[in-house]
Amino acid sequence: MDTAVKRAYIEVRLAKARDDLLTAQDDLAHGHWRGATNRAYYAVFHMASAALLWIDVVDPRRCCTDRFGR
Repeated sequence: MDTAVKRAYIEVRLAKARDDLLTAQDDLAHGHWRGATNRAYYAVFHMASAALLWIDVVDPRRCCTDRFGR
């Protein structure tokens, strides 16, 4: 895979992680514990998927979905 394309996939996941983390912080500040937990989970998920893409462990077009439901 082209390095620029791979970098774009990673940047999208990092942007999602940052957005989810900000939402989690906002939810936490307003006492929305379940929402904060949910968004924090997805922040970590997107960060981990970006890290796995960086070290070529997964295909960015199928990141983390090929094992869904197993």
